[in-house]
Amino acid sequence: MDGIKVGYAVLTVNGISVNGRMIQDVENQGETDVLAYLQDSSHFPVSIKFGRPPLRANERIMLASTFHSLYAISAQLSPEQNSSGILSMDTDVFRLHCMQTITGTKKLYQIYADYALKNPFYLLEMPVRFDLFDQNVQAA
Repeated sequence: MDGIKVGYAVLTVNGISVNGRMIQDVENQGETDVLAYLQDSSHFPVSIKFGRPPLRANERIMLASTFHSLYAISAQLSPEQNSSGILSMDTDVFRLHCMQTITGTKKLYQIYADYALKNPFYLLEMPVRFDLFDQNVQAA
């Protein structure tokens, strides 16, 4: 065992899962504070499992949006033309890969923005009928 590390929490006590500071009390059919549970000598010997607490749904969403923001910033700051930004991010617990689809949708939106939306003669309700747009779509 490597011991307790920064960011670790109590996951189980005697095989019973811990949720925050509360442990499921089988005897009283409710929840008990972990420290109160450990003060009861009838629960000894004690087996405590430590580890990183799992991420909640909101934390996953925040992590994903932060990663996407970092990806977008890195793609713009890169000196390489048409950089794909961050490919992967390594932590001490996991590796997060940035996967992109190869459908060409992003490229098509780029061409649409450059040759249709930036054209002063184009209105949003009109079909796109510009030779440069057609040539670039065919080249992509």
